[in-house]
Amino acid sequence: MDDGNPAGYQCRTCTQFDPRCRICDKNECLECVDPLLSSIKRSGARPTDSALPQDELDRELSINVPFGSLQTNAFDEAETFNLQDTSDPDLNTLAVDCDQGYDTTTTWNCSATTISHRVCGHPGTFSFSSPEYDVLEDKDTIRITVRRSGGGAGMATVDYDIHHLETNGTFVTPTHVYTTTQTLSFATGEISKSFLVTVHDDR
Repeated sequence: MDDGNPAGYQCRTCTQFDPRCRICDKNECLECVDPLLSSIKRSGARPTDSALPQDELDRELSINVPFGSLQTNAFDEAETFNLQDTSDPDLNTLAVDCDQGYDTTTTWNCSATTISHRVCGHPGTFSFSSPEYDVLEDKDTIRITVRRSGGGAGMATVDYDIHHLETNGTFVTPTHVYTTTQTLSFATGEISKSFLVTVHDDR
C-alpha cells in the first residue's frame, strides 16, 4: 500500500489494521479473510506473511493436517470474517471473559481478555474449552467453559448439552441450583463464559 510519502512508496501489510485484513488502503481495512485460508497453518508462512497472533496459534481445529498436505478439508473450518462498522470501538477493546457462580448467584462477573481482532469479526462459532471433563462426585460442582470465536462481534446465543460418559446422566445436572437454563447469551465482546453444573454424590 502507498503511505502517501511524497518521496516514494512504502509497502506495509494490511495486518496493521487486523491480522485478518486481506485488502486495505492507507487508511483502513477494506476486506477480511480467515488466516486459515492463507495456508499458514497447513504449509507454513510465506516470506510475505505476517506472524500469526497468539489467539490464532492457540486455535484448535478438529482435523490435524500434516505439513505440506494438499487435503482440501484442511480449510473446512475456515470462518467468514466481516468488516465491522468503523464507527464502533475495536473488537479487542471490548473483549471479556465472563464467569458465573462465584457468588452462588446467576450474576456474571467479567474481566478484560486479550484478543487480536480489531475490525474483522463475526458473531462466533462455539465450543467447550475441553471435549471432556472429569470430577470427583464429592466436589458438588464442576466448572464448564464455552468459548466463542470470531472476536465477539454482535450478540449471539447458544444452547448446550452435557452427556455423562459413565452412567445414564443421573449423577450430573447440566445446570446449577440457581439457574435452569441451558442457553447462554453472549453480548458484544464476550469471548467466553464459564458456569457451574451440579454433581450428585451417590454416597
